[in-house]
Amino acid sequence: MKAKPSSCTGCPAHTIGRSFVGFVGPTDAPLLFIAQGPGETEAELGIPLIGDSGKLFDKWLDLAGIDRQKARVGNVALCHLPENRPPKRAESRFCRAVHWAGEVTGHRVIVPIGTPAMEHFYPRRPTPGHIHQLEDGTYVVGLLHPAYILRGNWGVEGAQVQTLRRVARILAGWKPPVYDFTQPTPGALLFPTLDQLRAWEAALEPDEPVVVDVENAGWVIRLVGLCGVRTLRYVGVHFREQGGRPWRHCPGCGGSGRPVCPDCAYPPDNFEAVVEWLYDFLQTHPIVCHNGFHDIEMLEEVGFSVGRYAGDTILQMHCAFPEGRKRLEHVSMVTSGVTGWKSLLKEGGGHWK
Repeated sequence: MKAKPSSCTGCPAHTIGRSFVGFVGPTDAPLLFIAQGPGETEAELGIPLIGDSGKLFDKWLDLAGIDRQKARVGNVALCHLPENRPPKRAESRFCRAVHWAGEVTGHRVIVPIGTPAMEHFYPRRPTPGHIHQLEDGTYVVGLLHPAYILRGNWGVEGAQVQTLRRVARILAGWKPPVYDFTQPTPGALLFPTLDQLRAWEAALEPDEPVVVDVENAGWVIRLVGLCGVRTLRYVGVHFREQGGRPWRHCPGCGGSGRPVCPDCAYPPDNFEAVVEWLYDFLQTHPIVCHNGFHDIEMLEEVGFSVGRYAGDTILQMHCAFPEGRKRLEHVSMVTSGVTGWKSLLKEGGGHWK
């Protein structure tokens, strides 16, 4: 256990924090991982991210193909706080100003782990998985803290591995689309015309698989979302009701298109053309369903079908993370034919995302 340096005396946590765990790994590493603070094990051994959270984190790195030994690793708070609580903003800001301000330069990618770390690198409310770029060109890709998963939130573990796989691609030279917090997601088409859909399809890489996610309410399709797995370009076709026209934003007609509205960018027959395009696209393109059984069943009920089924992300996550009992419960609900469970959660006062 390393004693805290004298420069810590001005920190709000000076009298309660113990030990001092600095950054480890090559100082010129292209990748920096920075978590929220050391736990009991880290405080005793003086090495960041090696306790229970670190073991789970190492598993994610292995699945993503990232060598931890080639990365720089540290925390936004360098001392162990009581009951492993996250550092307060004033505490981590003091620690950054005094101890690790110079650690954030010279890397290609910074991965802040947990909200207290992400708050140092995102201009607004941080969202795990969003790719942000700093003024010096460094990419920032936020990650949920493994401790959050260990508290029973296994359903989002797979998303952390997918995020780390994107980090590995950036390190290999990929230039990702960058999320702009002041504008809608680049390339996100939520109320597309037929021409926009064709342009979106043309921008995909050759034979690039596309993830399809069907959102519904009361077994009525509300949205069919599609996202390229490599380009991360997203498009969504909204439905007002089964077989009806899509939801549209229009100050003149509210999206109805009737009577003919000069402010409406959508011709009256646009939705029929969009549906025809979607039918052909699902038949000919390699599709990865977010929730295979549910999504395919919903599409088939309204006349669509998937011609080149390439995978099911929920099933893939269960195979990769069999210890996630909550994920297995989710898969069981979907494949058992139990319907409307999201609506039941809402009615019971629960929340879902």
